[in-house]
Amino acid sequence: MRVLEGIMLRGVGLLVLFGLITAGCAATGHYTGSGPCRGWKTDRATCERVAENVELAANVRIGQTAEEVRGVMKTHPDRRAGTATSEVWMWLTDYARQQMTAFVFVGGKVSEIKTVR
Repeated sequence: MRVLEGIMLRGVGLLVLFGLITAGCAATGHYTGSGPCRGWKTDRATCERVAENVELAANVRIGQTAEEVRGVMKTHPDRRAGTATSEVWMWLTDYARQQMTAFVFVGGKVSEIKTVR
């Protein structure tokens, strides 16, 4: 009988531990059950923004102006770089790999779209 009681107590203990762990995940917001941000993420808000960036970036086309790109993307770029002849705007589009989609502007228009780290 004592063996059975010990097994039951361990089972209850494991259930309580599981409940505390999952409740902690829900309370901290580090776990989302579905969508592109499912699983453990250190920054859920960034992950959700990245998911939106992916959808928006698919609408940017070669030849669009900087103003048109900003309108499509709805936010300022996460990073900017440039030279005397070109400018690059980058948005984070892959949370797990920390990759960005870069739009290269030459003469004020998109001349290239590429993925960078």
